[in-house]
Amino acid sequence: SVLKKTSHIVLCKFKDGSMLQISDTGDIIKKDTDGTQLQLLENKTLIIVAHADGRQLQWDIEAKTGTEDHPDGRKLEWNEEAGNRVELKVDGTIITTYSDGCVITKSPDGQLEQANPDGTRIVSHSDGKRVQFNADGSRIEFFPDGSRVDYRADGVVIKQGSAAQGKALSNGIDWENAHSTSTRSRKGTV
Repeated sequence: SVLKKTSHIVLCKFKDGSMLQISDTGDIIKKDTDGTQLQLLENKTLIIVAHADGRQLQWDIEAKTGTEDHPDGRKLEWNEEAGNRVELKVDGTIITTYSDGCVITKSPDGQLEQANPDGTRIVSHSDGKRVQFNADGSRIEFFPDGSRVDYRADGVVIKQGSAAQGKALSNGIDWENAHSTSTRSRKGTV
């Protein structure tokens, strides 16, 4: 039934207790009995859903981007066109997932981990040490002085390099941005 009707707004209440409001600008607000509220705003280009449990979802239809805020402080952001998703955790950890399956995790202590779809993981520690874990179980450790040690999957050292050799191998690589500077192209960011 219509509760209120003016030249600017129509407010309806349904038998189940839910309510619907439509403004003269076309904005629509629907409130369910469980407390969930849906808003369709700005010429139907912005959707906001406030859930009863405190989560809030916002979706920009034209930009194809969205955010979801949680009451505990977690936040998700995504860009549908680029296929990227960013999760901000309560402890400060940031997890970015790319459309190609690569996942980069940055911990509050400065550790950075890149997990690639092929099973390779690269971990950069805050002390400057980097470790590459290969899908076959082997690993390579790079040290701040430029030296490196290569291990087989069974842990046996197969190669050790001096600082000069290590620097030559890593020269010109920005390890913190290795994914974004790879040959893969990115369409947009989150």
